[in-house]
This record gives sequence, structure tokens and C-alpha cells, in this order.
Amino acid sequence: MQGQAIGLLLLGCLFLSSMQIVKRCILKSGSIKPTRFLAWQMFLAAAMYAGLYLVVWGWRLPSLAPKFWLAVALASAANVIIQYLNAKAATLEQGEVSLMAPLQAMTPGMITLLAITIGELPGLLGWLGILCMAAGSYYIMWPRQKEFWYDRIGPVYRLRLLFRLHTLDPVERGRTIAVCLGLASATCGTFGLLFESLYARRAGSLQGIVLGSLTFSLILGVVFTIPRFFTSKPVEPTNTSKISRRFLLGMTVMGFLWVGHQVCIQPAFLHLLTSYVGTLKRLSIILSVVLGIVLFREGKDQLKNRLWAAILITLGSILISWDGITNTLTNTFERFGL
Repeated sequence: MQGQAIGLLLLGCLFLSSMQIVKRCILKSGSIKPTRFLAWQMFLAAAMYAGLYLVVWGWRLPSLAPKFWLAVALASAANVIIQYLNAKAATLEQGEVSLMAPLQAMTPGMITLLAITIGELPGLLGWLGILCMAAGSYYIMWPRQKEFWYDRIGPVYRLRLLFRLHTLDPVERGRTIAVCLGLASATCGTFGLLFESLYARRAGSLQGIVLGSLTFSLILGVVFTIPRFFTSKPVEPTNTSKISRRFLLGMTVMGFLWVGHQVCIQPAFLHLLTSYVGTLKRLSIILSVVLGIVLFREGKDQLKNRLWAAILITLGSILISWDGITNTLTNTFERFGL
């Protein structure tokens, strides 16, 4: 059973990496708004979840732990921001997969920093993980022109440039915005991951997880549909039929990958230690970077930095998952009544 769980988990990592590629293919042209893309993705995913649920469990409802629906609502609220930031970054010319995947994967590091803030100190593995992720962020945000000593800290350098966008050339401006979107996504992902962990824990079974994911997808689909009612003049693409067919095919694939990665990865928690699941899941970071470089010819001038960043951030994520600080922080949230 453990061998099957590991096989499904690795397949889920492939789905997760493929999502980054398909998303980039759809959004890079800029003809599709992020909210429209996300609404289609979530509604198609909800339809697939509903079909899966009805085929396997029919109309039976699972027994759920108290505050399950509160955890689903909180995870949905966090993911509205996370998914929009990720999709917005994918629309930018400089929002390359090999750049964004390592940045968006820094959530475990942000979780550890949050734990330190509220007094939950990590162990040795956690501290080593933070150092690895800090080194990875430095590699991927290597400052080209250092004016001050603190510019050597990659994230600080990029955040400082955010206030001087008008002085930057188009390439550097786009890269700075993409990096800040990635860091913001990872920061919001701190709460998203914790709330998703809460609702998975309270689901108690795969049936509960699928029901929660169905509700989660529906909520996000509705939220991302709302902006369409406030758009006074929608912009239609030139070749509507051709783009619509391509868009529909791409969104169907996205919906399948979204559901597939959840269905493959979530059951692993029932058969493997959380640290094992966290470790294997992080392989999708390196896979995403490699696919972005091979398929899109990304980052030719920063190929070495991005590969090193992916390796270090992956290693940092693995160390933090083994440290168990995420479970500790989740328990702390539950003690506060969430």
C-alpha cells in the first residue's frame, strides 16, 4: 500500500508541475484575464469533483469533525488571493515558470517565520531549512547593481526596486513585479497551507477531502466570476472561435490536472508520514524549473542561478517538513479556536 501511495504522490507532482506549464501557455499572451482563467478552472474542477464524488460515494455524506466548514471557508479565502497572484504573475512576460516556481514554493519558510513570530521555535532542521531557503532566494533574486550593503539580500533588493519602477527598464520592471507577486503568493500561502491542513485533518477520510475540495473549488469559481459583472466593456479576441477552442481545451486540461494532483497527493497522508509526503511533493519544484527551461527556453542568462535556487529551496522545504513545525503551528491555530 505504501508503494502505491508513493507512486500516486509522484504522479501528483507531475500533475502539479504540468499545471504551471499549461497555465503559462494560456496566460502568457495576455488575451485572457486572470479572473476569467481562474473562474473556468475552478468551475471545471468543481464539476470533476462532483462527478467523482457521485460515482464513488453517491449522495451519502461523510461524518465530519467540528469546524470542518470553517476551515474550508478560511482556506478558500486565502486561496482567492494566492491563486490570483499566481495567475497574474503568469500573464507577465517576465513571470517565467523557472522563476516563479521556486518563489511560490517558499511557503514552508514563511510558515517557519510565522511560527517564530508567535513563539514556536523550530528545531535544528527547521533552522537549516530557513538558511537553505534564504540562500535559494538570494540566488534567484541576485542583485545586478548593489547600491547599499542590504541590496545583497535578494528579497530586500527587489522590494526596494518596487518603489522605483519608473526608473527601471521594461525587462527589470517586469521581473521585479513578478518576483514581488511570487513572494506575496508564498506569504499568503502560509495561511492557505495551514487552513488546508486543518480541513484535511477534520475531513477524516478521502470522501471528506473530496467534498471539501468540491466546496472549495465552487467558492473560488463564484468569487472569480464576480468581476465580470463589473466590467463595462469586455475585450474580445480577434479570432474568437480559434482562441475559444484552444482556451476550452487548455482549461479542461487545467481542471483535470488540478483535480488529479489533489486526488493523487491527499490520500498519501493516510498511508505515509507527513514528512515523507512533504519531501516527495517538493520534487515538483525542480521539475517545474526544468520543464520551464526546456519547453520555454527561459532564463538563459540566469540558468545556473535558477537551478541552484530550485535545489536550495527544495532542500529547505524538505528540512522544514521533517522538522514538523507545520503540524505544531496547525495545533496552535486549533488551540486558538480555529
